[in-house]
Amino acid sequence: MLSVSKWIHLAAGDAGLQAAFRAAAAVLSPTGVLVLEPQGLNSYKAARRKGLLSPAMEANAASLRMLPPDGFQAYLLGEAGFARVECLRAKQGGGVPFDRPVYAYFKASEANSET
Repeated sequence: MLSVSKWIHLAAGDAGLQAAFRAAAAVLSPTGVLVLEPQGLNSYKAARRKGLLSPAMEANAASLRMLPPDGFQAYLLGEAGFARVECLRAKQGGGVPFDRPVYAYFKASEANSET
């Protein structure tokens, strides 16, 4: 899920993004990996500031409780069926466009097979 989690989140709220995470876990093989590039809160704010949101998305934005990236990680590791996370790319800083971390979330079966 590269550069799309924000739009799913704004379009469908916390429940919609949680459903997308659960669906991703369901379709992955037991050794599957979800690659996630969550946009930061500044990206959410910029979309609002630029007027890119529909009225429904504005309402969703005001009610979000599962905030990236910590809220996403807590949900993915706690309820969505993933056992561990690994940072593939850290944020570099310096104002580079699309400078976001990228994470790999490993299914429970894959994580257990390594031990």
